[in-house]
Amino acid sequence: MSAPRLEQEAAARREQARETATAGSRQAAQKRNAAQKRAVSGLKEADAAEARDMQEAKTKATNTASAKKAAATKRANARTATVAQTKARADSAAQAKKQSAQRAAKSKLDDAGKTKQAAAKTRADADRLGDLTEAKKHERKLG
Repeated sequence: MSAPRLEQEAAARREQARETATAGSRQAAQKRNAAQKRAVSGLKEADAAEARDMQEAKTKATNTASAKKAAATKRANARTATVAQTKARADSAAQAKKQSAQRAAKSKLDDAGKTKQAAAKTRADADRLGDLTEAKKHERKLG
């Protein structure tokens, strides 16, 4: 082999090596750019996912708070209703007791009135009997 030919082959190999290196550099740059894009895209996706998760957590917290508030309101309403029923029963019992006392007092008053009438009648009878007795005594004295 001759020197010029070897030099030519060496030059061709250097050129091929340069092209391979340039292609490798270009490919590496493309891969770097793609990796950077993926990293930026991944960060954007992570930010979006984080924002989505935060919104979901906020919505869940709001729903939970609303449910707790509704349950507390329901319990308060139930207690209020129970207290109202208890008060109504107590009022009803007090009213019944009052009516019973009024009936008992009226009955006693009626009994006292009847007793008074009976006593007045007995007094009237006794007075008539006394008058009759006096009249009989007077008649005997005269007669």
